[in-house]
Amino acid sequence: MAWTQDLFDPTPSPDEVRVQLGRILQSPEFARTTRMRGLLEFIVTRVLDGREDQLTSIIIAAQVFQRQEFNPETDSIVRTEASRLRQRLHEYYSRSGRRERVVIMLGKGDYLPVFRVREVPMRRWWIVVVAGIVIIAVGVTIGYLVINRDHLPF
Repeated sequence: MAWTQDLFDPTPSPDEVRVQLGRILQSPEFARTTRMRGLLEFIVTRVLDGREDQLTSIIIAAQVFQRQEFNPETDSIVRTEASRLRQRLHEYYSRSGRRERVVIMLGKGDYLPVFRVREVPMRRWWIVVVAGIVIIAVGVTIGYLVINRDHLPF
């Protein structure tokens, strides 16, 4: 994965991904999930280090789950934990991470994480608009009163 960054690139930098990974691992959603934390950290760091080729079920089973004699046809630990990780990431981004700009996702049927930047909507933009309208209205009213002060009945 190339890490070229330009002004309009929706891909976060490796440093942004590492910071986001730390936030996820420290979150309440991942506090007691040793296996999932290990799996997430393993797959994210492998991609950031340019070692995506190590994201096979056999390597993950050996490195993350200490299954040296792993057979993916009879042992579903990697698939099961990846599925749980996908669900837990969804929970994280629905709760603790709902305002996070950097998103780490895991596609279905894949162990390759995807990193994205999402636009976080500006909160309370309407307050700025209303304040601007009020300021303009007050300014126009004061201007009118100053210009027409000689013709006012009071």
